[in-house]
Amino acid sequence: MTKWREHLRSWLPPALLRWRRRWNPNLIRFTGDYPNFETALADASGYDSELIQKRVIDAQRQVRAGKGLFAQDGVVIDSACPPLRLLSVLYHLGLEKDSKSISVIDFGGALGSTYDRCRHAAPVDLKFDWTIVEQPALIQAGRDDFTTSELKFSPSIEERLAQGPVDLLLLSGVLPYLQEPFSFLRMIANTEIPWIVIDRTPLLFQKCNRLTLQHVPASIYGSPQSYPAWFLDHNELCDILSSHYEIISQHPSGDGEFDLGDVQSLSYGMIWKRRDPAGLVGTTDRHR
Repeated sequence: MTKWREHLRSWLPPALLRWRRRWNPNLIRFTGDYPNFETALADASGYDSELIQKRVIDAQRQVRAGKGLFAQDGVVIDSACPPLRLLSVLYHLGLEKDSKSISVIDFGGALGSTYDRCRHAAPVDLKFDWTIVEQPALIQAGRDDFTTSELKFSPSIEERLAQGPVDLLLLSGVLPYLQEPFSFLRMIANTEIPWIVIDRTPLLFQKCNRLTLQHVPASIYGSPQSYPAWFLDHNELCDILSSHYEIISQHPSGDGEFDLGDVQSLSYGMIWKRRDPAGLVGTTDRHR
């Protein structure tokens, strides 16, 4: 950034900077307050568009060719901090299971973005049985080109659970894009998966949910894209999971704040552990 732009930013009032971030077509932004998913979807280009899927597949091929550390949203990334909180749970499970593989369901995990980051950071003797659940086109691409001895692809959580026990469910940046995220969480709460790790999920603390349209600039997918995106109520999410799980940790996830005009949202991560029959397994700090 040139010096005159730096000086200009220092003089602009915060409200004007927020307005610029919210309406700048070169930035990811969120608009609207939709009454239901169908209405938002009617205004969107859709997350399952062939263009997005092609960019995601092409980026993952570049990673497999050694041209980057991992791919996220169709963009190849050369370096990033490892997902330390997720790794801490994986290390804990590794100690518990000794030489056995740690089984993970990565719901909405694209073609292995988080797996690649964890595999790069984890010691080689920490073995994974990592299954990604995704959209049909990505599952097919994963099975055709990206399956390894550790990385597999499945069309549903139910299909993977039918194959055997799972240690951890990862929900990274996926809950906002589900049609009914709270119904999904209620279903998950009734499984027997011991650990749930939520990451990169924007939450609201005003006792409300907000359904918006997320606008993605052409610099990411090659042309402007848009799709429905939820901002979820923190307490409602916690109330659902706490029926069977205890929260171990919650923390800002590093994606920063999101300006929705009348409210601000913060991207959060959480670690949940299923209660054992004897009672609680950790400390409670559900409400901010």
